Amino acid sequence: MQVPEFFRKNPFLRLLAAYAGGLSFAYKIKTGAITLAILSAAACLAAIITCCMQQAGRKYRHGMAFGFGAFVFLFLAGIILGSLRNMEEKAVLHDYGGEGLYRAVIMEQPQERPGSCRAFARLDGGVKPDNMQVTRHAGIILYFQKDTMCEHLEAGSTVLFRTTPESVTGPLNPREFDYRQYLSDRKIWLRVWLEPGQWQVQEKQGIRSLKAASTGIRQVLLDRYRQLELTGEEYGVLAALTLGYKDELDAGTVNLFTKAGVLHVMALSGFNVGIIAAFFARILAFLSRKQTFDRIRIPLTMVAVWTFAWVTGLSPSVTRASVMLTFVLSGRLMARHISICNILLAAAFFILAWKPGLIADVGFQLSFTAVLGILFFQPLMAGLWSPKCILLRQLWQLFTVSCAAQLATLPLTIHYFNQFPMYFWLANLYVIPLVSCIICLSGSYLILSWIKPFAWLTGRVLAWSVRALLLSISPVEKIPGALLEGIRLGGVQTIILIFMLVMIGMYAYLLKGKLLLAALTALLAFLILSVLHRGRQENQRWMVVNCLNGISALNLISGHRSLLLADPDSAVTASMLSYCLYDFWIERGVENTVALRNPFSDAGDELLTLPGAWIQRHFMGENLFIAFAEKRLLWLKGLKECDNIDYRLRVDCLVVSGTVPVDLDNLRRYFDFPLLVIDSSNAPFRVRKWKDTCLKNNVMCWDVNTRGALCLVPDDQRLSF
Repeated sequence: MQVPEFFRKNPFLRLLAAYAGGLSFAYKIKTGAITLAILSAAACLAAIITCCMQQAGRKYRHGMAFGFGAFVFLFLAGIILGSLRNMEEKAVLHDYGGEGLYRAVIMEQPQERPGSCRAFARLDGGVKPDNMQVTRHAGIILYFQKDTMCEHLEAGSTVLFRTTPESVTGPLNPREFDYRQYLSDRKIWLRVWLEPGQWQVQEKQGIRSLKAASTGIRQVLLDRYRQLELTGEEYGVLAALTLGYKDELDAGTVNLFTKAGVLHVMALSGFNVGIIAAFFARILAFLSRKQTFDRIRIPLTMVAVWTFAWVTGLSPSVTRASVMLTFVLSGRLMARHISICNILLAAAFFILAWKPGLIADVGFQLSFTAVLGILFFQPLMAGLWSPKCILLRQLWQLFTVSCAAQLATLPLTIHYFNQFPMYFWLANLYVIPLVSCIICLSGSYLILSWIKPFAWLTGRVLAWSVRALLLSISPVEKIPGALLEGIRLGGVQTIILIFMLVMIGMYAYLLKGKLLLAALTALLAFLILSVLHRGRQENQRWMVVNCLNGISALNLISGHRSLLLADPDSAVTASMLSYCLYDFWIERGVENTVALRNPFSDAGDELLTLPGAWIQRHFMGENLFIAFAEKRLLWLKGLKECDNIDYRLRVDCLVVSGTVPVDLDNLRRYFDFPLLVIDSSNAPFRVRKWKDTCLKNNVMCWDVNTRGALCLVPDDQRLSF
């Protein structure tokens, strides 16, 4: 297929490119009200011009103008819709900014946590003390202090509470996962902590939303699974594979599937939807004997697919697959020729029109990229070998599908997760057929569970299948080098790599030298950027006062080596480091990290070394004096009084931990410092005292608990985060 013909047969490619480009632009660049008004006027003008050119579009010279006008209109429409979402967030924070009596409806089953209970809910409005009514809807996370009343909470419950909701905080360390943005993409902007007496459950008046209804039905199905003799790990895997319920999955199970390269089966996708559609199509096969009944079978299959999507929460991947399957079945129902690629692009276009925030959803991006890879690369791979044996032919098809999906998602996988499974091709050969059997067995068990003998037999086979799945994955996970970790791929490199893969695929189809030249040029640019980035890392120097949830922490980076100094009074867990610092270390190319959890004592002197750094312990008490890359930092834990002081020591930064008395005059007696940093070991009341004292004495103050980590960048001689 020639390139112009490909664009002609897939018109949604141009529409999606324009609209998604506008959404991405709005996602990266926040626009104000005036800019939005100008863009709206430009979009209206583009729409008028496009409509005027529609009749003249039959001529080639005007057809180009019509296409350009449509492209501009969709691009501006994407920017406008994305900007409206940003303005909606500001309006929600303004309306709910203050104490009042608010009403919220719990949308998902509450989750028990140590000492608390968490529930995702929808704010339906409320009344403020000045009798001002709030009617705007918004997502909110409710945290309940655990007591007996929490047992009565369920999906659909209406909660009345009197307190002040607060906005979700953003990341407090460089490259930390942005949980605030993650929730914002799902229209959740607020959170609140509720203690007994601050809330009550309103009398239930029936389920008020489809979302809450689907959660209730899913809870009933999960209760059926609990009747099986399954361990906690097996129950979590079965619930995730069939119903998309991942709250029971532990970190060990997720890590097992990740290393084996089969974590994608946990994320409900087109694979699961395809199995459901095939399962119901087989059950309703008797209706296909006559054409009249066949027209009934197709709508029934659509209903089954969308019911599954509804019960599982309408995740982006399931929604994509359901929309695609609906288009395919509708085309078959109308006896029309369909283009799978155009249907995929149309599904993406309509889903983004429905939920613009999904443009930044990683699952949405991976889902569509994987299917595009299968459509684009799998025929090329499958044509390399044509085995005569039916079993080998099926295995080869399965192998090529898996490789095509992994190849297409390779840039995004490395960019977002900094890792890549090496033996995905081996595990998928038997995991996908086994998961298909589990989905069919679970469907049979849930539908016919009221027949006791059938439910007992199906339940036993289903339990054995889940155990077999876990046992079969474990050997692959234990192979040395199963997971390649610590890989960094920047945004520009990711785009170049995607472009290179597209050019290679097009060259394989069209065999044009220009396409191969473009791919090689992209490869050269990719290598040059990698070498330049590696060179910058060789001479880098970083000194970061981190925020680690009540722990004093200081991170020094010299070249590819990192030294983490943490307060000994609190334990620094591996999960905390992975969440807060791991991505930053990967971005900076750190290859060797030494974590010293007792920097103020005499232990570990051999570890307290770093090229270009001079560190002195017990400096005027239990303190650390650090000279690094032309910066001098003093980390105070307890100041020793000295009478014979002739001059004040000049330091660039003074870091105070939670054990230092709030006495700024005493500190200024010994030290001359332009900046005082309050680390995260300080209690809230001490932070307030330090801030008030610094404000009265006109001293610059930085609180890492609220402003985030403080990064000293000696090369640029500036403070940044």
